[in-house]
Amino acid sequence: MSKVLALYHVVFATNGRAPALHDANRPDLHNVIANIVSEKNCRMISINSVTDHLHMLIHLSPKISLSDFMAAVKAKSSAWLKQDSRTTMFTSWCKGYYACTVSPSMIKKTIDYIESQTEHHRIAFFDSEIKTMCKHFGFTYHPDDLM
Repeated sequence: MSKVLALYHVVFATNGRAPALHDANRPDLHNVIANIVSEKNCRMISINSVTDHLHMLIHLSPKISLSDFMAAVKAKSSAWLKQDSRTTMFTSWCKGYYACTVSPSMIKKTIDYIESQTEHHRIAFFDSEIKTMCKHFGFTYHPDDLM
């Protein structure tokens, strides 16, 4: 029997980076996404969001591609957000996402980073963070990437 550990740190934003994710329904949104992750036979390790973007660390099942997984997460959570009366500014998720694999030795550090998003974004702007990530990983940055 094959054994696969496919850890991904995934980041995606609201369309136009609208400040549409609110404290009032944030725990429910995280539960909705965790349930979608489970439906896809994957495992949620950590999730957190701020007003305009979301981070999660997942163990991706080898039976689904990352792109199919993300399409399901974004479609189903988008439908939920649109019907939730506490969400007024949400229109959709951005088209893209950032994802990188995580070494097992970096799980704790990644979880700490995800859990500290509220504090982190009080001092670091999301755009500069994405630019730094792109430079570090050799991605070409475009300002519309997470719009």
